[in-house]
Amino acid sequence: MTDPKSSASLAHAPGTPPILTVSRTGFSPDPFDVDQGSEMSLQWSGDGSEIQIDIYSDFDKGEKYDLFEGGRNPYPVSSTGTTYTVKSTAPVAPYTIAYDDKRPSEPPPKAILRGTINVKKPKL
Repeated sequence: MTDPKSSASLAHAPGTPPILTVSRTGFSPDPFDVDQGSEMSLQWSGDGSEIQIDIYSDFDKGEKYDLFEGGRNPYPVSSTGTTYTVKSTAPVAPYTIAYDDKRPSEPPPKAILRGTINVKKPKL
């Protein structure tokens, strides 16, 4: 049986990349599944036109990983959507995507929101 939460990222309009939405409350869907070498779109759904996200191979150790072709951490994410190509050489593994909510402290205090991108081998 397929877990509908983890496979939700694969449901998208034909010919368009799957979308991972970033908001002040987190990431949706989370976890997000994507194949090596495939495209995905990140879209910001909060105030302002653009934010920055970081991707880590090990968040607890602060080890960032350049998951997308031609880009470097941090990655911009616009409110209209930003499409990236996952490196075809990216190891099959879960990666942490993080957004540092830099708003002035409010209860609860500002936070670094985290989600998971699961990189998988493409189906043949």
